[in-house]
Amino acid sequence: MIIPFVLQGLGAGMNLCCSSGTAGVYKAKLDSELAQREWAEYQARLAAEEAEREEIMEEKNKENGQCAFMVATTFFPFLGIIFTGLFWWVCSDFPMLPAQFEDVDWGQRWLFTAIIDYYTIAACLVGIMLASETCIRGLVWSSLILSLGAPFACLYLVSRVCKHGNLSLLTMKDSRFLTPRGTDSGAVTGYVSGFYIVAGCCFALRLFWTQQNFPLWPAQQDDTEWLTEWILTTVGDYVAIAACLCGIIYSTESTFMATVWSLVVFAAGGAGACAYLTYRAIWFNSITLQRALNEW
Repeated sequence: MIIPFVLQGLGAGMNLCCSSGTAGVYKAKLDSELAQREWAEYQARLAAEEAEREEIMEEKNKENGQCAFMVATTFFPFLGIIFTGLFWWVCSDFPMLPAQFEDVDWGQRWLFTAIIDYYTIAACLVGIMLASETCIRGLVWSSLILSLGAPFACLYLVSRVCKHGNLSLLTMKDSRFLTPRGTDSGAVTGYVSGFYIVAGCCFALRLFWTQQNFPLWPAQQDDTEWLTEWILTTVGDYVAIAACLCGIIYSTESTFMATVWSLVVFAAGGAGACAYLTYRAIWFNSITLQRALNEW
């Protein structure tokens, strides 16, 4: 009587073991299929990201001014060297400090140097404009800046940041740096626009006042007061356009590098501006302003 019960128990145990084994195999199969599915999805994401990077690279190559950055690697180093030589030549005969505004020769020499300094930085900004805009638009903005001064440089940056949301230069170094930055927040765009509107208006008022009280034509190069006012006005012009270039630098570089380059630009003047554009052209293969992420 006992034997049938024992046999029945053994059968039940064997059935349970078989069921457990089948469940384990089924679970392992499910885990394997899930892992394969996740791996396939991961590979698909990688392929999609790679395709997106290639598309962005193609768009950036179209956007990037190849000719502009090639010119930048030759023209701007040459321009920076010439300005540096001029600056030290003037310093050797007429030291900058202490300022000698009562000396006509000192005033004439430093007014000339300040004008060259302004146009050197203006040439750097014009190079960025010509690389970033259409031919007609770039030429119009460049003509306004070269003929009417820094207020139009400020106005250009306001129009650029309002249209594209940032002032960053393109980076063409390698695939790790392909993705363009997104649009800055409305607050940042507002602050940038407000700053350059105020800066441009302040200098425009100073230029108007100088022109009204000390007319540029006919030039009175033997009048120390005339020379002094135009030196100060030209220095203000230089500071305003240097601030425009520094705005691009801060939008492009890290905070530390932007601070370093901004100090170089303000300390070395046109030579510092040329050094920065040469650095961007050689190291990142571009001096073109980029569009916002949602425009690609």
